[in-house]
Amino acid sequence: MLGVRERDSAGVATVTVDFPGMGFWGTIVVYRGEHLLAELLPEIEEFHEAELDYDRVNGAWQVSRVYLGLRDLPADLLPRLRDATGAPVLAAEVFASDGAFVHGLGARAECKAWLQLEGALGYLLSPYTIDGDDSEYVRENDELRARILAATPGGAVAAAAAIEWAHEAGLTPAGLDEVTEAFDGGSVFVEEQFIKLLNSLGLDTAAVAPPTPLAPFDVLRERYGHRLEGVDRVPHPPSRQRLVQPGAADLRLRFEGLPPVILCSCTEWTLFLPEAEGEGEPFGEPFAYVLGQPLTAAATLAKGRPFCGLALRFGDMAIWFAQVDGDWVTDEATLRSQGYEIPPWFTDEFAWPSAV
Repeated sequence: MLGVRERDSAGVATVTVDFPGMGFWGTIVVYRGEHLLAELLPEIEEFHEAELDYDRVNGAWQVSRVYLGLRDLPADLLPRLRDATGAPVLAAEVFASDGAFVHGLGARAECKAWLQLEGALGYLLSPYTIDGDDSEYVRENDELRARILAATPGGAVAAAAAIEWAHEAGLTPAGLDEVTEAFDGGSVFVEEQFIKLLNSLGLDTAAVAPPTPLAPFDVLRERYGHRLEGVDRVPHPPSRQRLVQPGAADLRLRFEGLPPVILCSCTEWTLFLPEAEGEGEPFGEPFAYVLGQPLTAAATLAKGRPFCGLALRFGDMAIWFAQVDGDWVTDEATLRSQGYEIPPWFTDEFAWPSAV
């Protein structure tokens, strides 16, 4: 049993799930204007922890992520936000990244529909146990699906309403077939499908998308055997996103014969990013002692997140580094005292083959 089943005023069963960490649970809010959500509606506490996924889309639209479901936010949120911005708004309530309910509201146009409804049904009904009779569960699912689609049709009906919303918003949406495909299509993470929907409605998120993070293990393994040329502190690019380490610099790692990469800890975890332009300042010790030496082993540091720092080995010397209070710290004892842990496989089994 995943949780406790309840029914809302419309008779739709909902379930309180016991594992909210599985996928994203919350609301993606899309609106026009320069201000952040917390500036527009400061009385909504959850808006102060909202994350800005896309800034200034088409020059004026914001796409923000709120860690609370739409039904748990104020019931009049969308009209309040519409009135505060003077433009139509759009929101998607996401269920564990599996399905989402989309609601667009303008002064004249309104759109309600589901993305990947089948993925959301398991969170709208209490799931059955594997040893039980699933016939009632299947029947309730079928009834719920029918009620939802009767109230909020998908496909071309949803697409037509969304196109009307986009026109009122001053956007230039794609044709009916392409918008219908966005509603009827699917992605591993429903947030990706929602972005496809935004793009079909005329919001060019790709033009302002942040750089795609690089896979840390691929980056590290590719650099085995390459000599270290330098480590530089570089300013973090200007951003209106909520930063975990505001004001902290990024690190640029330079290895002979390969493109530099950026190490950034501005979010809840550390990211490897492609090199960004900008002047850098040499980090100095302890990297000065290993300049010109090949990387022979590497590991990511853990501190309650998948990736939040690095340990690099150059011959007999290992260097730990991660951010503490907005600064990069390289002292192993200090990092251990802060709760950083190095995986046990930072050994020869993860080393450059010629080093073993």
